[in-house]
Amino acid sequence: MRGDNSINPFGPEDILELLLEKLSRRGVLLLQVPRFIKDVMNIITENRYLAQSVVNHRLVRLGWDERILDGYVLELIRFLSESDANPYSRGTLPFAGSQSKVGITGENRVH
Repeated sequence: MRGDNSINPFGPEDILELLLEKLSRRGVLLLQVPRFIKDVMNIITENRYLAQSVVNHRLVRLGWDERILDGYVLELIRFLSESDANPYSRGTLPFAGSQSKVGITGENRVH
């Protein structure tokens, strides 16, 4: 039985590794991952419990392919957004400039 003093075995580095694996399988380039994560975090900032379909709709409006986000990826990003070691909360987002977005279909979009 786990008490309040239990330590979570997963840290932000583990979450980022899982996200990289999941997103790369969906055609997201390594350089695009930080922007994708930041876009999702920006969407859920006002309401952390937005439905996946709502988050996905907003991502599509930003130019991302609709098949990139699933419930697992969304929960990983939610976990990362709550982490004290969240690199995205300090404004140190690497590769935050304008980037092409590629979805599963391979279409390029500039954001």
